[in-house]
Formats: sequence, C-alpha cells, structure tokens
Amino acid sequence: MREAFATAGRPMGHDQYGAELEKHFPQLKEQLLAAFDAYIEELDGLDTGLRSTAATYEAAAGQPREREQG
Repeated sequence: MREAFATAGRPMGHDQYGAELEKHFPQLKEQLLAAFDAYIEELDGLDTGLRSTAATYEAAAGQPREREQG
C-alpha cells in the first residue's frame, strides 16, 4: 500500500482542487493506512477466534481433523 502511494507520485492533479487535496493528503494517507492496519489486526483476531472455536467443537465431537495453518 505504501509503495502504491510512493509510485503514484502526485496523484491529485495540478489544479486548485489538487493543491487543496494535497495539503490534506499526508493526514488522509496516514488515516487510510491506519484503517487498513486495524482491519488486518481484526482479521487476525477473527482467525484466532475461529481456530479456537473449531478446536472446541472438534474436541466436543471427539473428531479432531487436520487444519491448514495459514
């Protein structure tokens, strides 16, 4: 994601709207990246919780099965 921003260079354009947006771009970019980081952490927590729940159900059913680790 960070590489895409670096590659895009000046994606806002060269007019007054681009100039105004570029003033706020660093803050917007950091907010966007922070949101992605938070989402990734949330997905990681979900994965951990699902694996734990699956193990609990398998133990209760007495039928452990192979799971892929990802």
